[in-house]
Amino acid sequence: MKLYFVRHGETENNIDGVRRGWKQIGLTDNGRKQALEAGKKLRNKGIDLIITSDLRRAIEIAEIIRDEIGEDTPILYDWLIRELYSGDVPDEQIKEILGDNHMIIHTDPESAKQFGSELFSNQTKRTQKFLESLKLLPIKANNIVVVTHGGTLMAAQKGLGLKFFSEPRIVENGEVVEYDTGALWKGAK
Repeated sequence: MKLYFVRHGETENNIDGVRRGWKQIGLTDNGRKQALEAGKKLRNKGIDLIITSDLRRAIEIAEIIRDEIGEDTPILYDWLIRELYSGDVPDEQIKEILGDNHMIIHTDPESAKQFGSELFSNQTKRTQKFLESLKLLPIKANNIVVVTHGGTLMAAQKGLGLKFFSEPRIVENGEVVEYDTGALWKGAK
């Protein structure tokens, strides 16, 4: 089985460097262009299925990709591949309080509790559950597009050891990353 991971396209918050976690935000015009380019790259890959995060910015790119590769391609929505939850405190306020150490809200249990955020280790567990669930899909799918978020893709690389690149790095907005699941599951096709 081949997975084609796609990070959602650009949002206003990506431009401003603000994380929004589970907030429902849409794509910019540039984000829609990135989605179109991703769809063109995937057009001749024999995609059987698209699985997307249930957040709006991911759903938008999934629908644009489907329009490019074939409108009959089914889309499934999965909350397990949502972005890292940042709590209800605005990102700007967290940065004001914690400064350059603001990412501690995702690594330190006490800080996570204080700000109501999700630990990176929990996101890694969600990503692992998602990957395991692919073995149980009710339909036959050899080539799957997975539309998700930067944090989820980093969890897959750093937390689960998936080798997308020689070293873990941020997957850019709209970037397509091909991954063969044979390294995950012996005997997978």
